[in-house]
Amino acid sequence: MEDSILVICVDRDNDIGEKIGVGGPVFGRKDNLEVSKNLALEDPEESDANSIFGAIKEYDSLKAQNKKVNIATLIGDSRVGTISDEKIAEQLDSTIKKYKPKKAVFVSDGAEDDYILPIIQSKLQILSVKKIIVKQSSQLESGYYMIIKFFKELAHDPQTSKLFLGIPAIILVLYAILGGLAWRFIFGLVGIYLVIKAFHLENFVSAFIGELSATFSKDKLSFFCYILSAAFIIIGSVLGYNNYNLYLNSNFLISALSFIHGSLIYYFAAGLAILTGRLLYSYDKKQKGIKYLTYYALLFSIYIVLENSVKYIILPDYNVIYLITSILLGFIIILIALITEKIAYSS
Repeated sequence: MEDSILVICVDRDNDIGEKIGVGGPVFGRKDNLEVSKNLALEDPEESDANSIFGAIKEYDSLKAQNKKVNIATLIGDSRVGTISDEKIAEQLDSTIKKYKPKKAVFVSDGAEDDYILPIIQSKLQILSVKKIIVKQSSQLESGYYMIIKFFKELAHDPQTSKLFLGIPAIILVLYAILGGLAWRFIFGLVGIYLVIKAFHLENFVSAFIGELSATFSKDKLSFFCYILSAAFIIIGSVLGYNNYNLYLNSNFLISALSFIHGSLIYYFAAGLAILTGRLLYSYDKKQKGIKYLTYYALLFSIYIVLENSVKYIILPDYNVIYLITSILLGFIIILIALITEKIAYSS
């Protein structure tokens, strides 16, 4: 007994339903011809009408060869993807149940419907795949679907959307507000982003932003400390830049160190504010925040060593004794903090 052949046409994005109100599946030559004519009259540029005409032509050709053949058009959903493909799979099952075919000829209007091919192959043997594309539009349609797919992935993938949509959006907003001055901010933002990616600080930044959001809703004092630290960082950066301009005619190392010299005290204050905010947010009655004593000590030690090191380099008459004293003092402060923390945890 000769195997039955099913000619399948697919409208994955439900243009038929949206434009002429017909649901799937559409069985038989007569109904498919009616649908294709009505769709072509409603929208002469609709490629699905050409696809159904192509399926009917394939059906007629097989019929002329005395083949046992049937035709069906499967209709998906405007929400292209899992939802539309699930509907098409259900319609395919009902079509197979009705006609009991063994083989199939798949008629498609381009790249988009090719996503359905694996679903059909899982249930029927594919004899051939026919592409019905209007002349001079094959490359255009393939390019169109590639562009659409690319932008869909951009919109739905959080990582790529931040990179390809978020950064350009920030650039445009800054340029609209600040004009030519925005480029300094733009390069600074890009630099910060690259530092975060290069040193794999994504989790740290995400945790900090999450904590900042939590403090805003639960602990207003900690939130104030974080805002205060941001203000100190901005002030320090501006004053550091002004100090940098004073040494602009010096060599690069002296100019860079002059920036640190002008901004360091404000960065130190910002660090203190951040530590205080974290201490207030994560205060533990048992530990009484003793671990933050070490952080304060480390921050202060780094500050005094950097401050005296920079002064020793850029100020010719600066006494080296101050630098040595700052190093010893920093070491002693950290050591005392570590011993105190160890005693507190062991008690």
